Amino acid sequence: MTEEKAVDTSTDAGENPIEPAEFFLEAPLYSQIEPSAGFLKELREVGFQFDAHCVECGREALFKTREAMKVRVPPSLAQQVSAKPTKIHPWKLVGTFEISAICSRNPAHTYISIFRLLKGGGLRKIGQDPSREDVAGADIKRFRSVLKREWMRELNRATGLASHGIGIGSFVYLRRIFEGLIQEHYASLLEREGEIDGFGSMRMNEKVAALGEVLPPLLVEHSAVYSILSKGIHELDEETCLKYFPAIRRSIIMILDQDLEARRAAKEAKDLTLELGKIAGRLS
Repeated sequence: MTEEKAVDTSTDAGENPIEPAEFFLEAPLYSQIEPSAGFLKELREVGFQFDAHCVECGREALFKTREAMKVRVPPSLAQQVSAKPTKIHPWKLVGTFEISAICSRNPAHTYISIFRLLKGGGLRKIGQDPSREDVAGADIKRFRSVLKREWMRELNRATGLASHGIGIGSFVYLRRIFEGLIQEHYASLLEREGEIDGFGSMRMNEKVAALGEVLPPLLVEHSAVYSILSKGIHELDEETCLKYFPAIRRSIIMILDQDLEARRAAKEAKDLTLELGKIAGRLS
């Protein structure tokens, strides 16, 4: 019988390199991290939750992982785990394992990711269903009214490339979309308040900081991060692009969410104004 192997994390007091939910949902296939003991325990035993677009519900939903660590313990190890709980923990076991997250709207809807914990301690993501591209494609449909059709296609394409570990190609698409959105928001500010001196020659982080009135506050607060978008293609590599991809994509979604909410609020205000005008006419 093959002896079960476990990763030694007895001296590991490091911080999580990434949140379990982000690695579960956003990380490209075959990306690998060096997980802390806390990360492994949260991923495989404690569990976690996250908000995401459910491709089957067609709406945002809260997903929670199953408390299924007990059934993941191999029978050959069950007695050993029970006898020596301080030395062997199920979440340290080397090998392949699956994590399922259940939609709070419908428990029949599940997201699944498959991981492999390596003997050296590395954790690799080797499978996901539905794919990142499927989730992203369903999610961005709601932005049709605020995102150009061309950019919607490119956002889908970028996510698909990243899911297959193509960093530079996916990042180029994201940068194009982000730059376009920044230019659109500058144009809207220009109409109301006039030109910002030197805006055209600013680096991307400087442009984000300068557009504090029209961009989400979180982006403006962390504007320094967007200096990566001013680098030339020759300065980038696959690993760096894949590392930054989730944050830049989420920044784009945050801008679109704000734009969509502003459009909804404007429509609501217009409709209410018309209704109040009708009531005022009847009363007079």
